[in-house]
Amino acid sequence: MKPRSALIIAAVLTTFVLVLVGAVINRLIEPSPAALAAAADLSASPVPLDDLQATTTAREELYQQQLAEANARIEQANQELTQAYDELAQPAPPALAAPAPVVVFPDDSQSPPAQPESPPAVVPAAP
Repeated sequence: MKPRSALIIAAVLTTFVLVLVGAVINRLIEPSPAALAAAADLSASPVPLDDLQATTTAREELYQQQLAEANARIEQANQELTQAYDELAQPAPPALAAPAPVVVFPDDSQSPPAQPESPPAVVPAAP
């Protein structure tokens, strides 16, 4: 194949691919007829201004109420944290010495139980 014919084939294929990609992008960008119809319906029936104002006012009141509740919860959490930090900052009271354990023997002799005998030591024999 001559270099000139290879160049012509490459140019034709490149042009075809670019046209195909351009068509796909145009198809994706173009709004669908359903979207156009929906936009036309919205512009045909305007929302009354009074209803819009009432809705906006109601949303603003709800927002302010939720904001006040959130601020109250944050303030309460801050107070609890401050109390916890204050408790941690206070020195701990001195620990009281634990009382000595009381030993109770099961019999009336009031003597500690006998220690078990230790096994005899093994001494290696002299050679």
